[in-house]
Amino acid sequence: MKNIIKKKANVFIKTYGCSANQADSLYMKRRLEEAGYEISNYENSDVVIINSCTVKNNAETKLFRALRNAKESKKKVIAAGCVVDAEKGLVNDNRLKDVSIIGTRNLDDIVRSVDEIIAGKRTVFWNGTKKDFHKLNYNMFNKTISIVPIAEGCLGNCSYCKTKQARGVLQSYPKKDIICQIETFLREGAKEIWLTSQDLANYGFDIRESFIELMKDIDELNGEFWVRLGMSNPNHLLRIVDDFNEVIADSKHFFRFLHIPVQSGSDMVLKMMNRGYSANDFLTLFKRIKNKIPAVSLATDVIVGFPHETEEDFKKSVELIKEIKPDVINISRFWARPGTRAATMEQLKPEVGIERAKILKDVFNEIVKDRNKDWVGWKGKALIDEKGKLKTMKARNLWYKQLIIPNEDIEKKLRIVSDESIGHWINVEIVGVSGYSLIARII
Repeated sequence: MKNIIKKKANVFIKTYGCSANQADSLYMKRRLEEAGYEISNYENSDVVIINSCTVKNNAETKLFRALRNAKESKKKVIAAGCVVDAEKGLVNDNRLKDVSIIGTRNLDDIVRSVDEIIAGKRTVFWNGTKKDFHKLNYNMFNKTISIVPIAEGCLGNCSYCKTKQARGVLQSYPKKDIICQIETFLREGAKEIWLTSQDLANYGFDIRESFIELMKDIDELNGEFWVRLGMSNPNHLLRIVDDFNEVIADSKHFFRFLHIPVQSGSDMVLKMMNRGYSANDFLTLFKRIKNKIPAVSLATDVIVGFPHETEEDFKKSVELIKEIKPDVINISRFWARPGTRAATMEQLKPEVGIERAKILKDVFNEIVKDRNKDWVGWKGKALIDEKGKLKTMKARNLWYKQLIIPNEDIEKKLRIVSDESIGHWINVEIVGVSGYSLIARII
């Protein structure tokens, strides 16, 4: 067994962004713990690592605000994540003169980075080689949820995307190593696995692997667990949709939940975004999935206020959302990210995006209200997976619907402290609706 040398410094990791960023933080956490560092809260930390997201301007603003606050609190600071990878010029930015930098492909250098910043030396680690997945080992997200990246980068080249500049082109990890990581998590007690990458559906193109075969191998694993699929772009998923449907429809382990971003209902806007599909392609994909898996839950993304988006273009997005009636929607006002093609286009006034986001949100609120009412009275199996707010716990059913369960119900029915209920399988009845969530009781 490797000797663990106890070090004096405590480290806090703040993570912004997607599940891929969360996984990077969990990897850094394990490496630091193996080196003897204590992962602590912010107040007790000596070193603060800010793992950044570059999707929106406000995410980047959060990075610099967090860095400023940490320095004002006399913390040693390391900037990590997509912002520093996408913006190489930050190494000479005066705001980061006392801040160490580590890129998304340099995570193996995190222990050295912390060692050096404690000694008062600023370090910069980026432009790393491709990750060697069989050497990666992640901490669990919590007692029952684990995140498993299956690839880095993507095959797309969207005109507005800054993440591509940080994560690069597709680098799929070997199937055998992904399965090994999942099996490790299952032995550690995981019951909910999140598969993540920038685009799951383009997995394997670069290494002659198959996303369908990966799914089949995962579904054959023993144990009682569920798997959540991350984002898949329509153009890549459409090519494999029939085989994909067969796996999901008959699966023991996969949530009946999909995240397929449409981004716009206008072909003109989709072309300017360089998305590689039409609105009709998306609808074709959606209908083929719904025909095979009628009760599937769908999450989608829409960008409003994209350059040159007309009122008619926006109405097409609204009509598309009304037609597909998603269970979850991520609405984003367009943010012109420096260095992207979309940033060079003629921009709409900010108030246009604000107003359109509000209109679309109101449309979705009516959709989700009706869809959630249909779930009242449902009975079935669920997994308690996270702590909720105001003396509640969160659970998920097979359709990945968020169920809110009062702590008193858990303590009365399960006879355990609510915080210890994470990872418990329960039978529930949905008894009401609260916003976007469903209220459930244990039966």
